[in-house]
Amino acid sequence: MKKLLLATAVLCVFSTGVNACGGIPRVCYSRIYDSTHLAKHPDQTVSAMRIALSDSDIAEGLSDFDLSVQFRGDHDKWQWATTGTCYRFGPGMTCVEILDGCDTSESNHFYITQNPNTLSLYPSKINLHRGDLTKISVIKEERIASDERILNEGKDDKILRLDKTACWKKEK
Repeated sequence: MKKLLLATAVLCVFSTGVNACGGIPRVCYSRIYDSTHLAKHPDQTVSAMRIALSDSDIAEGLSDFDLSVQFRGDHDKWQWATTGTCYRFGPGMTCVEILDGCDTSESNHFYITQNPNTLSLYPSKINLHRGDLTKISVIKEERIASDERILNEGKDDKILRLDKTACWKKEK
């Protein structure tokens, strides 16, 4: 009976995107790139990534997201720290930083495409922040430069494939 309940819960998470930790409808993807993959892609800077997409409160067709990245040789967690949303564009979605209610070509952004069990992320300019986001000042000038890192498209960071996974508890 326990196995049946566990299987049902897992099926619910993957089919509906509902997070068992809080009932928030989200779809989550992650990947830890193993040493074999990284050896084949020596210029890849990303060693792990996860993203959660959820329906936006702003409008239908938009998705809010949480993104975190770990870089090769760096054990810190880097996160997208500002308000961002994804909107349909072509076959995928453009995910952008919202500044004063608008996104601009200079803003933090990336592009994603989704299949039933995978997501491909195409980095353009992803400005990330180290560690606990509750300690980051909302005033950009007060941020410490060493706590910021930008992930740009690189030779082996052009397309990052992530696999659908169970969602984790949303960080505050």
